[in-house]
Amino acid sequence: MQELIEYFEFGPCLGKRYKALSGGQKQRFTIIMVMMQDACSLGLWPGSC
Repeated sequence: MQELIEYFEFGPCLGKRYKALSGGQKQRFTIIMVMMQDACSLGLWPGSC
């Protein structure tokens, strides 16, 4: 997950509440969560899901 956070440059947003995120930040958050879910279901990151 850390790799996705770094790739999408989402680190500075981690301390913010979801309501405080901008529209683009919310989109990046959603993409990260979907990619993480897909990676877990496909077994791409075993042990981290």
